[in-house]
Amino acid sequence: PPSQYSLIRKLSSLRKLNEFLEVRTGFATGSTEAFIVKKSEIPKGENGIYTPYLSDREMSKFNSPKDVRTYLFYPFVDGVKLTSRNFKAKYPKSFERLSKYRKVLRKRKEVEEGRIEWWEPNRPRDPSFMLVPKIVTPHLKGSFAISRAPFLAVREGVNDDMLFYILAVLNSRVCFWYMLSRTAKYQHGYAMLEKKSLVELPIPDPDEIDNKILIIDLISLVKKRIRAQGDAAAELELRIEEQVAKLYNLSEGELKFLNF
Repeated sequence: PPSQYSLIRKLSSLRKLNEFLEVRTGFATGSTEAFIVKKSEIPKGENGIYTPYLSDREMSKFNSPKDVRTYLFYPFVDGVKLTSRNFKAKYPKSFERLSKYRKVLRKRKEVEEGRIEWWEPNRPRDPSFMLVPKIVTPHLKGSFAISRAPFLAVREGVNDDMLFYILAVLNSRVCFWYMLSRTAKYQHGYAMLEKKSLVELPIPDPDEIDNKILIIDLISLVKKRIRAQGDAAAELELRIEEQVAKLYNLSEGELKFLNF
């Protein structure tokens, strides 16, 4: 259809997401049962080696839950990775807990090849890589909790407000349609959201938008939406959607195609 063809041409001329933010991939444990625990299961006095884990199921648009239910065993203290000796000596209860899974954990390829110790997650990610301000994404567009999800972090020299700007754009109908048209499809309408599809998302360059007030207002609306709830949140989302449509300079036909 002409409106769809016009939209594709328009989007293809824009800059890509990876020019503004760095698209990274989250951790991989190799054993969810061993390394992801409920908050109540964290041994007393040893919470320093656990970090909040946000599953796909708990993710929502614009904000994250105040109370996270599950935690990831994260073998770093003050940015330094634990050694086997320090782990066993300083966190004996956690070491004992993981020892129950020792037989299974030893069978992982990474352990057999000597790349990690048996008690380490497969790919925990360094704190400087993972524990930074970011936009989180689900890995599967559905209700499954998966830890290998992509996330977006600001590039060096980029203002943190870029996260709020990109957050608005990513939650728009334009990006949703574009992602669904480019990602692999699975049963029951699920679509896998991979790093390779995210990096190519077309993003309006804020530096090329003549109306700078539009950018400022959009960022302000996103910050308000993060704090809002209920009807107020829904109203703010509608206003954000309208602002993003202006950024993309959508025609009447393109708006109709995207069900505005």
